[in-house]
Amino acid sequence: MKIFDRYTSKTAFEHDLPNQIDLGRYCIIDNSGNIQDLTYSNSPPKMAIHQDILLPKYNSLQDIFLQILSRCSNSKENDFSVIPLIQRITDKLELNEFEELLNDKIFHLEEIFRVPHYLLEREIEKVHVSRAKRIPFRSYLYLASHTEDWVHKSIVNFKPSKILNEELGLNYDVYENQLTISFIERCLVYLNSRLKEIQDIKIFHQLYQALLNKDFTRMARKTT
Repeated sequence: MKIFDRYTSKTAFEHDLPNQIDLGRYCIIDNSGNIQDLTYSNSPPKMAIHQDILLPKYNSLQDIFLQILSRCSNSKENDFSVIPLIQRITDKLELNEFEELLNDKIFHLEEIFRVPHYLLEREIEKVHVSRAKRIPFRSYLYLASHTEDWVHKSIVNFKPSKILNEELGLNYDVYENQLTISFIERCLVYLNSRLKEIQDIKIFHQLYQALLNKDFTRMARKTT
């Protein structure tokens, strides 16, 4: 096993690694030639890997890198037509079909959270008569066969000491709610990544415009 430095294209040793490592700089090559990037899971102790790029909010940026990788993998040898910058910016300035659908159907999601699905659960237990709130039909059948729970009995009536009580509970942990929560969580991750992407594009446009203005000013000075 050896460590390869992609920046210098040289083999590095573990004791030569810096304490702060950029994700993607170093990779581990085993004896079989398999390559594995140096990350949190396999990095030496006391070393920090800057791998925030793997966070869910950077999903859009990850897609760009995957697109560049796919285009580079499918390109011919010594073909430099793949541009590693400014990928799909025009496609990201407007809402796509999924985002428009989410915007149109958002009221359905609001209604689901306003009136969620639930299951009515019944729990029957024997309690003292003073604690009984809801007496099911089974309670009378139980008293008929359990005279030990009677305080006194007569031909006309009887007085029980304990009786079956039915407790009703609402269970919201059902499949429909779990599915909705999972969908909302995925939507939040997606929307956060889109917001981050839009912010990056906005900053890029501002810097690009500043460079254009700087070049325009420089050319104007030369002409005068």
